[in-house]
Amino acid sequence: MYKKQTLTIAIIFYLIAIVVNINLKQPKIVISKQASSLNLNTKSLLFFSAGNKRLLADLLWIQTLLEADESHYKEKDLNSWMFLRFWNISNLDPKFYQNYLWGGIYLSIIKDDRLGAAEIFEKGIKYYPQDFGLNYNAGFNYYAQLANYKRAYELFEKVQYSNQAPPFLPTLTAKIKYQYDFDYEGTIAILMDQYNKSQDEYLKEKIKKNIYSLKADRDLKCLNEKKNECEKIDLDGNPYLIKDGKYVSPKPYAPYQIHTIK
Repeated sequence: MYKKQTLTIAIIFYLIAIVVNINLKQPKIVISKQASSLNLNTKSLLFFSAGNKRLLADLLWIQTLLEADESHYKEKDLNSWMFLRFWNISNLDPKFYQNYLWGGIYLSIIKDDRLGAAEIFEKGIKYYPQDFGLNYNAGFNYYAQLANYKRAYELFEKVQYSNQAPPFLPTLTAKIKYQYDFDYEGTIAILMDQYNKSQDEYLKEKIKKNIYSLKADRDLKCLNEKKNECEKIDLDGNPYLIKDGKYVSPKPYAPYQIHTIK
C-alpha cells in the first residue's frame, strides 16, 4: 500500500512539473538542453519507482521523445543528456527494445554521439543478440561513424543473410573482412537503406545531409584527381562547378567525418 501511494505521489508531482514547465512563461534566455536537462542516477530512479520500474521507464521514454533536440554532442565522455536518459531507461527496463534501437539510432545520426550510441546498441544486443535492427545499425555506427571495422564485421556477419538484410550487405561484409577500410559505396548504400525505411522526418533530413556529403566527397575527389567515370552531378541533380581550376559543390556542405576510437 505504501509503495502504491509513494508511486502515485511521485507521478503526480512529475506530471505537474511537466505541465508547469510547458505553460510557464519563460524569459528569453537560450539554455541548451544539455545544460538544463535533469538526469537522476539509477539508484534514485529505482527508489522513486517504488517497484514500478517499467511504468517509470515508459514515462521517461515519452518525456525524452518530447524534449529531444538536434544539437550535436561531440565530447567522448558518455555524458550527453540523451545518452544518460536512454541508459537510465535501460536500467529500469532492460527488455525495452525500442529504447535500444531508436535510442541508438538517434544518438548515432542526430546527436552525433557515436560512442553513446555504441554503448546503447551493445547493451541491447546483450538482450537481443540475433536481432537484425540492433546488429545492423550498431554495425553501421562502428563502420561508418567510428572506423571500428573489426566490430562492424562481427555484427554485420551475424545478420548479413537475414531476410531483413538489404541485398548489398553480404558484399559489404566481405569487403570489410578483407580490406578493413572505409568504402563510400557501402556507406552510401546503408544510408540510403536507412533513409528509405525511416518514417521520422528529422532523421530522414539528417541522413540525406550525410548522403549528400559522402557523395560530394567521393565525386569531387574523383573529379579533381582526373579519374575516369566520375559522377558529375550532386545528390540534388545539380552539376558540380569549377572554381579556381578545381571542382566544387554547387552548394555548401560539411564533409563527412569519421570519429575514430583512440
